[in-house]
Amino acid sequence: MGRLEREARNAMAVLLERGHTKSDVARLLGVSEGTVRYHDRRMREGAVDGRSGQRASAAGYAAAIAHWRELQGAGTVNLAALHAWLVREHGYGGSLRSVRRYWKRTYPAPAFRARRRVETPPGAQAQVDWAHFSGVPVGLVAFHMVQSWSRKEALVWARSKYIGT
Repeated sequence: MGRLEREARNAMAVLLERGHTKSDVARLLGVSEGTVRYHDRRMREGAVDGRSGQRASAAGYAAAIAHWRELQGAGTVNLAALHAWLVREHGYGGSLRSVRRYWKRTYPAPAFRARRRVETPPGAQAQVDWAHFSGVPVGLVAFHMVQSWSRKEALVWARSKYIGT
């Protein structure tokens, strides 16, 4: 069974409501069909993970952990070093895993937003502008176009930017 974050579960629910099959949704999310069935059933039942409400054993050392975090500055954080420091300095009896769980809840990583690439058919979209080149005789301007799909360029020389002049 694969793990689905909240945003992926929301996307799964929307896709299923819109009539996509569970196998299509699984393929889109990169998980197994069983994972989709499991999360769909849990969401319909309104089930909540009982562990999410439990207090972490490291929560009792919140002030010490916050102090240690300030000492580390803006660099990367080594949670094994934090655990060793808690054991050595504060007599912490919990596991490294409990420190990791507490850290993940208290200092979550920034959320990654899903992005979707939109493809256009060849020739359907282009970037256009008037081009100005130094060294070109006065009185000539260039209409510059770059197709978005193939990146092919076209230059059309003219005496004016305006039609008929």
